Amino acid sequence: METIDLSKPAVHFIPLDLIYTAPQVRTTFNDDRLAELASSIKTHGMLQPLLLRAIPGEDTFMVIAGERRLRAAKLAGLTHVPAFAGEIAPEAITEMQLIENIQREELSMHDTAAAVSGLVKKHGALQPVGALLGKSVSWVSKQITASEKLGYYTQEAAGDINDLETLLVMNQIEKLGKWFPRGMNLAEKIGKGKAGRQEARELLAKMKEEAAQERKDKKAKAQQRSLALEQGAEPPAPKWSAHQELADLLASAVENTEAPNFEQMGSALDKKQLNQVLAICEDEYDDGKALATKDELTKLCALSRFGNDYPSQGETAAYILGMTGQAYTLPALLEMARRVAHG
Repeated sequence: METIDLSKPAVHFIPLDLIYTAPQVRTTFNDDRLAELASSIKTHGMLQPLLLRAIPGEDTFMVIAGERRLRAAKLAGLTHVPAFAGEIAPEAITEMQLIENIQREELSMHDTAAAVSGLVKKHGALQPVGALLGKSVSWVSKQITASEKLGYYTQEAAGDINDLETLLVMNQIEKLGKWFPRGMNLAEKIGKGKAGRQEARELLAKMKEEAAQERKDKKAKAQQRSLALEQGAEPPAPKWSAHQELADLLASAVENTEAPNFEQMGSALDKKQLNQVLAICEDEYDDGKALATKDELTKLCALSRFGNDYPSQGETAAYILGMTGQAYTLPALLEMARRVAHG
């Protein structure tokens, strides 16, 4: 078929079996919308021609713009489609595809960002790409961020957030290190259509205020400590924690070359502190105690399942104490933890 100069357009009706597709700027197609377009084509015909590249020396054509219309035409049962067919330089294909889709606003955010990023790499600068697409340099820069500079969790959420500005705000939330739980919860709401750009901006502003206050408080505490040291005052003792106490005791019981005196360990704790320490693994002890009268095979199977949950040293020791019918005391817990670790 004779090709034409695209500056002097004329429409040809080209057999579908002579048209093939190559990788396009668009990567996703909505099946429901394709079916709707196919129904419209059946009723009214294809009102907008495809743009095809005639392959030199061959009687075939490659789709430059209109792959969605081509797919719908096939669904509608057409044998020929109207098209502009011209000799187009291969290096201009991606640019023409992107321009056509941006003008029609049919690309997904992901496809637009990926295509713009590719053009920037090709041209080596933002400004020529902006001029080519009729967009501002700021718009091009945002597309680069969406394509290449999103955090891990924002990338995960990108499929459900099809608004560039909202996505970039969520990315700033992740950079603050505050994705969980509020950032994640908001991303889920946005994906369900229950929140949008405004809610994202409000959350980011609130988190920035919190981060600024945290920095202010940290600086004030550092100044107080420095002043206290200058005045010869002892720095305040760290707040006692039952979890930290148990972690320290377990480390002493397990990591020493020789076994310590387990009866003396924890002797500095008062009754309330001792109960708080033992309460940490008490549920595991009770679970193990429920198996104390079971046969050995049942115990072994239960212990195997218990290990699949990656228990801590204390939890494992407490579980075995209960399973073997031993009393739940701090010395017994520490001794069992050492036996588990060293055999």
